[in-house]
Amino acid sequence: MTRLAVALLSLALLAVPLDVGAQAGKGMRIGVLWPGACPLRPPRMEAFRQGLSESGYIERQNMTVEVRCAKESAERLPQLAAELVRLDVRAIATIGSLATSAAQRTTTTIPIVALADDLVREGLVSSLARPGGNITAYKS
Repeated sequence: MTRLAVALLSLALLAVPLDVGAQAGKGMRIGVLWPGACPLRPPRMEAFRQGLSESGYIERQNMTVEVRCAKESAERLPQLAAELVRLDVRAIATIGSLATSAAQRTTTTIPIVALADDLVREGLVSSLARPGGNITAYKS
């Protein structure tokens, strides 16, 4: 994810107070919904984690990143999005319009930070300036 996408996710998380007393690996959960196979070192995930760290969200201290990958099977995305919701994530970062659509159909309350090509054309948001609902859009 780019720095802007990390900044958008950080803004979405500002409404969620840090759990100062959280045990290692506990606390707030952030979901990532990936449409393809999980690479060993997902591109941009280190930048994503670094950006969160700079905003005070430290993995294994006060937050956990839950990554779910569809393994090139788009029909799995709704099931994976529902799993993230059941895990009580505080925000979901989505990669691509298919993952964003699956997350949008699954929750109307959890903030979704979407990194995709054209969410307006896909009908997922009304505009990038004012996406509406629980989606914060970023055009890659």
